[in-house]
Amino acid sequence: MRKRIALILCLLLVLTLLPTGGFQSFADPTDEQPILSCGDRVTCVYNEETRTLEVTGTGDMYAYSGAQSGTQPWWSYRSKITFLKVHASVSGIGAAAFSDCTELKSVLFPATLKKIAQNAFLNCTALSDVYCLGTEQDFQALVIDGGSEAFDNCGAISDVQYIGTEGQSEEIVIAEGNESLQVMDWQVSPYLYGDADGNGSVAAAGAAAVLRHVVHLIELSQEMQAICDVSGNGNGLTAADAATILRYVVKLIGYLPQ
Repeated sequence: MRKRIALILCLLLVLTLLPTGGFQSFADPTDEQPILSCGDRVTCVYNEETRTLEVTGTGDMYAYSGAQSGTQPWWSYRSKITFLKVHASVSGIGAAAFSDCTELKSVLFPATLKKIAQNAFLNCTALSDVYCLGTEQDFQALVIDGGSEAFDNCGAISDVQYIGTEGQSEEIVIAEGNESLQVMDWQVSPYLYGDADGNGSVAAAGAAAVLRHVVHLIELSQEMQAICDVSGNGNGLTAADAATILRYVVKLIGYLPQ
């Protein structure tokens, strides 16, 4: 056991000496999914193995013509997506963007998200968990909808968790027609970006847990994988994320995610 712990610590030390951008996923490059455009400076990637859609970039996503339009770039596998992660710097989710993703179960929104447009999650009937990152001010600034139903026919939603400092969820702006959100139980989550063990803090032990997941010694939950995907490369949990967490712990960088 001591040898294993020592090996992990040595690996983490080596990771901090290398640039995080130089790491690659352990996945076979031939298995990489195509990068799809969904905004002027926003792209998305679907991981078939984890059934996760990740949205990265800067600014707003495109608005789509409506539910069941077939114009969304992930339309062909809309019934396969179970988890959606919107990365930091994405500020808006376009109209009808994820409508009819009938197997979508949970979503993670960044602190930078300011607006979720009409019909964005229309008919996502399996959606049950929503996670929001950021400060209290970020949380209160998020406008859900803006004119018409954003979460219409999402009756399975039972829980919205705010991840960060304690916020006043009753002050969030929720437009008429989003009754699913108005009646749900808003909670403050203890999870933070990089908090691999869910104890409310970011520590070296979290970096070790990420690395153990990468080398298949343990299996982190899907939500925890998203929270620990902090290196900004959008390719899932890798050794780069362990290095980034440790760099944050020793104050070489000032914030997560990168």
